[in-house]
Amino acid sequence: MKKLYIHAGFPKTGSSFLQLLFARNAAYMASELDLHYPMPAKLEERAEGDRSTMLGNGLAIERLFKGGNDAAELLASYLDTGGRDCLISHEGWAHLKPEHHEGVRHIAAKQGFEVHHIAYRREPFELEISAYLQSVKQGKTDDTLENNIGGALRQQARFEARLSALPNTRILDYNAHKNDLAASFFAAIERPGARLPDIPAERINRSLSGEECLFLSQLTKRYSDPKLTRSVAITLIGNHAFSGTQVTHTGRSFRKVCDILGLDAEAEAVRQNFVPHTPDFDAETLLETSVNVQQALCDAMLAQKQEADARERELSAQVLFLQAALSGAGARGRAQAEKACAFLESEQEHAATLAWLERRELPELAAAVQAQAVQKGFDLPAPTGKAPTGKKPGGLKALFRRG
Repeated sequence: MKKLYIHAGFPKTGSSFLQLLFARNAAYMASELDLHYPMPAKLEERAEGDRSTMLGNGLAIERLFKGGNDAAELLASYLDTGGRDCLISHEGWAHLKPEHHEGVRHIAAKQGFEVHHIAYRREPFELEISAYLQSVKQGKTDDTLENNIGGALRQQARFEARLSALPNTRILDYNAHKNDLAASFFAAIERPGARLPDIPAERINRSLSGEECLFLSQLTKRYSDPKLTRSVAITLIGNHAFSGTQVTHTGRSFRKVCDILGLDAEAEAVRQNFVPHTPDFDAETLLETSVNVQQALCDAMLAQKQEADARERELSAQVLFLQAALSGAGARGRAQAEKACAFLESEQEHAATLAWLERRELPELAAAVQAQAVQKGFDLPAPTGKAPTGKKPGGLKALFRRG
């Protein structure tokens, strides 16, 4: 019987690294390890180049389940492996309800697969710091570590309880394997000694320094815009190596973790040789970090403006294309189509507008966008030029279709 291996996280245990590893080596794993890692188009795009974060191929399945939709068709397509074992990865897989896990096992069994789960747990004191840094990075908190203790521990405990209740589950120690994460995972799925050709050299989803946390927290507090904070954090991580003070536990945060775990704080401090941390930032490092954050903020604001400008151009073009479609194939319609094309600048704008026109069954206008894209040197797929059987291209129903 073939095996469906599900890498289920948990959060903050190197999932981004493993998912980038899987994506970049999907072809090699299929040909050399007899292991199929399904690769949706968006995942292929995300795996190209350096990434601060990565997503797993199981996210789409979880979203279908959570939205009350049937994931059977997508899962069945993933399991069309040509006789190979299959690998699905999503760090939030334990979010699924028992009936969803049962549905996955049922669909897998129908296609000749036995489901196996592999996950990693992280040392609790380290986990809480990592989760806090992630919350700051995502603009979810503007508070201190001391006031953000507990959530990650409780989530990991819930995830472990849910996953442990399922058959064929292995939960590994992340801290014991974080320096050889790939080797430990492939050993767990019965591919010991696997040598992958493309192992990411870059640090995936690196931690923030204490100085960066200070400035990002202030940014979140001032603007209450998580998207802006995330953009600044991603720019910082992408453009600057870690520099500054490592975030560690204060006496108060350490005691809070001990209380949750039911440990005697004084005895645990002796066991870990723990010394309470008091933030003491160097003035020069603060200044350097301040400059980096300001540059990242400018980049983020510029990117938002460019995104808004591009969207405005697309909308202006769409309005004119609708007018051109209603005007017909005469001189007026052609003039409006030319004005619409003039609004489009980037390859992304051409691609989005081309797809939008095809959804509205306007092949002649789509061809005009394609022709302009070719003139500008953009590599876009040729429009199909086909309308649905029995329908006239550009019918009013299609013309004013939403989306």
